[in-house]
Amino acid sequence: MHNSCFMNAIFQAFIHTPHLYHGLGNFQHRPCSHNGFCFMCAFQDLFIEALSPSRSIVIPSKLFENLKRFRSTFVKGHHEDPHEFMQSALYHLRKYFPNFNNLINQIFGVVFVNKLQCHCGCFADDKFGTEFELSLNITVPDRIENIQMALNNYFEKVRVKRYCSFCKKYNFSDKWLLLTEPPLVAIIHLKRFGNNEWKIAKPVSFSMELDLKPYSTGSDNVSWKYDLYAMVHHKGDVIAEGHFVCYVRSDTGQWYLMDDAVVIKADEAEVLSKEAYLLFYLRKGTPRFSSLVEN
Repeated sequence: MHNSCFMNAIFQAFIHTPHLYHGLGNFQHRPCSHNGFCFMCAFQDLFIEALSPSRSIVIPSKLFENLKRFRSTFVKGHHEDPHEFMQSALYHLRKYFPNFNNLINQIFGVVFVNKLQCHCGCFADDKFGTEFELSLNITVPDRIENIQMALNNYFEKVRVKRYCSFCKKYNFSDKWLLLTEPPLVAIIHLKRFGNNEWKIAKPVSFSMELDLKPYSTGSDNVSWKYDLYAMVHHKGDVIAEGHFVCYVRSDTGQWYLMDDAVVIKADEAEVLSKEAYLLFYLRKGTPRFSSLVEN
């Protein structure tokens, strides 16, 4: 399959996400009522084949052949954005589960509250939302050098001037975001590609551990700490060229470079030296299973 590395990188991260693998595997979907292509069937088949004892190379041809079903702008054979592909895949899989007990939201859902507080003190507004990832700006401001600084910038209070219906006049208000529920998997997306598709090759350091407690509503009943288990990296200068690979970590702590059909042992220093595009963090205490390459 020509130029499918953007898909393969995301599939490796998905396959090494234990709750997604077990959740899709245990979901009672067969016999399928869909005529033709079905996202759930295709992903279930992919996961079964990936963990098969045969150890043969997995070729996700069914998903690749139906690329336009993920997003109408995708073109088979073109270099696409793995972040956009990941979003589309999760969006389509989410539709197979009920709203009140949605597997995809339970695993990846970043639940936040968008707070607005008027300086007059007479008005406050909370709006809740859910995203699949935290998309962090790495160029504004210029001082951002690491993930922590990018997160601080993302959750920073912003002062805006707006008309207050209570004051009956224009007044300053503070706007900011807070996380209300910790997802099982926290995905960090670094905005490395602009509208011109040239990559922002700025070094932004990250760590093996992540603490989201400073950006939360402060609940002490659950853990807000995470461990890195997958990272998508781009080799090249523009998204339309180059190559995407994925690093994954087994439960023994061994890292592997998953480069399409090639699997190479890696170490922590190599992972941390790369320019990350997507970071996948698993909440501490979450059960894991051994990496596919160790089974």
